[in-house]
Amino acid sequence: MRKLLLTMVALLCLSNSVYAMAPIDDATVNAAAAYGVSQKMVTANQLLAGWTAKDRKQTNKYGNNERAIVFTPYLAVALKNQSTLAAGGKALTPEENMALAKEYDGVLAVSLILNSSFKVEPKYLKIRLYQGKNVAEPYYTSLEGAVVRNVAMTQAQLESKTKLSGISAAEQAKLNAVKKDVEARSKEAVKSGKVPNQKAGVSNAPTPTVEVQVWDLQYFTYFDLSKLDPNQRMVLSVSDQAGGDREFVLEIPNLK
Repeated sequence: MRKLLLTMVALLCLSNSVYAMAPIDDATVNAAAAYGVSQKMVTANQLLAGWTAKDRKQTNKYGNNERAIVFTPYLAVALKNQSTLAAGGKALTPEENMALAKEYDGVLAVSLILNSSFKVEPKYLKIRLYQGKNVAEPYYTSLEGAVVRNVAMTQAQLESKTKLSGISAAEQAKLNAVKKDVEARSKEAVKSGKVPNQKAGVSNAPTPTVEVQVWDLQYFTYFDLSKLDPNQRMVLSVSDQAGGDREFVLEIPNLK
């Protein structure tokens, strides 16, 4: 049985004809579990690489490796087994694997890793999925993680323009307050002599920087797969009030 499962994994990994959103049956779920077990020595990011899309616009001045990860039933089972074994636990039973896979039945689940100058609640995200003339919106989006860190940015970076979409008056006021505070601290740093002014015509003079708080945010957003064609590529558009517009090309036909 073990030899059969490993053979199935090899075929799935090497085949150039991978079925998009593979059916939830014993063969697929067992293969996914076996693949996860075989990847117990790699990191989660390495395992997720094949299901990850990067922002093709990259206009968010706060962005740091922003990405979208498509969670198919296959990936959900593989990742759960990989992470469980990596943590010293035991692989899931066939019944547990099947139950997990069925949680994603008929659902296109996407994990979004985004950055912003403040903590953006899901209701302030504008998310659209484009597939030809078809435009779909998620039926639910949740904020799963939020961590803040300090990032050194130049005045030129802070003044770079981003295209804002769907911004509310309250969020615009918050964004303006962030910019005003950063500008004030930048001027104070130069005035106090802690940050040297860059002289005109001197290319090697240090560029003044200011520490800005940037949030690393993780969301899960869910679409009804019955309203989409899983055999066609999709473009996921995500906008927030500080980061502007992002676009992730989801190559669904290449996923399993």
